[in-house]
Order: sequence, then C-alpha cells, then structure tokens
Amino acid sequence: MLTILFLTAILGLSALLLLARLNRSYFILALAKRVQTEDGSPLESKVYLQQGSTRFGNNFDVLKMTPSMLFNFVRNAHAKSRGRSYLFYFIFAAMYNAVRAEDVDEIMQNTKLITKNVIYDLLRPFLGEGLLLSTDQKWHFRRKLLTPAFHFNVLQNFLDIFKEESHKLNKVLQSKVNLELELKQIIPQLTLNNICGKNL
Repeated sequence: MLTILFLTAILGLSALLLLARLNRSYFILALAKRVQTEDGSPLESKVYLQQGSTRFGNNFDVLKMTPSMLFNFVRNAHAKSRGRSYLFYFIFAAMYNAVRAEDVDEIMQNTKLITKNVIYDLLRPFLGEGLLLSTDQKWHFRRKLLTPAFHFNVLQNFLDIFKEESHKLNKVLQSKVNLELELKQIIPQLTLNNICGKNL
C-alpha cells in the first residue's frame, strides 16, 4: 500500500514537473504556443499580458461578444496596457497587438513575419489579396515591385496631397458621425484622389 502511495506521489510530481516545463513554451489551458522573441525569451515578459477572466486565457472573455463589444474589449485592453504593446492568448493562438511605433517598425522590417493574424481575415473582403494580406512568395514579389515607389524621397513630393485628402476624409467622416457608413464608397475615392492628385 505504501509503495502504491509512493509511486502515485512520484507520478504526480513528474506530471507537475512536465506541466511546468510545458508551460514555458505553451499556455497550456488555452492550448496556444507562447510567443517568444528572437532571443528565445517570452514576449509576455516585455509587453503587457491581458489577463483573462479565467485560467483559460482570454477565451471566455470574448465568448458571445458582439463586434462592438469586442471592439470595446480591445480598446479597454489598450487603455490597461498604458501605451505598451499587449498580448492575448486565445484557444490555439496568441494575438500580439503592436501599439508602440518601435514595435511596429521591428515587425515591419522583418521579412519573415508576414503571416497575419486571423483578425486580418475580416479585412480580406474589403482589401482583397493585396500586399497587406498576402504571404510568402506573393508578398515578396509585390513588396519588391512596390518598394522603389514608396521610397522616402518619392513620398515627400506627395505630402501636401496626402494632407489635403486626409482633411477631406476627416470632413466626410465628421459629417456622418451618427450614421451608418459604407467605407467601400469612401475609401476608393480617397485612394484615387491620393494617387491622381499630383497629375490632375
């Protein structure tokens, strides 16, 4: 009997040690791999980690949320992070929200970090399969084509147009504050004006 208790205690301790070791690489209860920096340290030690209402990460926080509730949830997380980038853990996936310009720059400069989060799928019907949403060879090819056109010196010539068109967009949005707005009608016009403004 004592042997069985001893073996059970050893197995329990081994299981706890295994779980503790697994927990370094995985957020076990959310079934998600922990996000790590290039040096191998956990990203959550460098950014704000949005604590979930349960031990299962943020899974139950967003259950049964409407899109507007989800928007407010993310907005509140940003307020709690106090201007730092922050991290959520959902089932099978972590979501890193880069807020600081330095963090965004580091991500944008990295040619390996081009696969987007599931949230970007919401933009796919609106934006299509452009540079922002494409991955792998398609992304590399398009980036190679577009990089010379967006050189800093080239964009300087368009600054006045960008500013003018942004003010126009702001006026349109301000005039429709409490109305439902179809962005598919407004954004293409803004884009066309920005592209053609120098030539017209």
